[in-house]
Amino acid sequence: MGGGIGGLTLALGLARAGEKPVVYEQAIEHSEVGAGISLAPDAVKGLRFLGVEPAIVELADEPMEQYTRHYQTGQPLVTIDRHNTASQFGASYLQMHRADL
Repeated sequence: MGGGIGGLTLALGLARAGEKPVVYEQAIEHSEVGAGISLAPDAVKGLRFLGVEPAIVELADEPMEQYTRHYQTGQPLVTIDRHNTASQFGASYLQMHRADL
């Protein structure tokens, strides 16, 4: 399994079930490009179930606002207020660097 959020989550679950999973990472080194991970509240709840939410929260950022911009002009297309995400959905919306996993 891979070394991304899905593969590491699967590996943790399998390890807790008594298996000995092997995780493979294809990247020789991590760079800034393509290394961002967004964790929706349901993903954070899954990580909570596995007991790793505190470690993830320590490394992640919880943005209070999220913007989607036009790729050429930079003009905002969508703005999301995330101030009430945790109270509304039962967990925060988090962002982190893949290498921090």
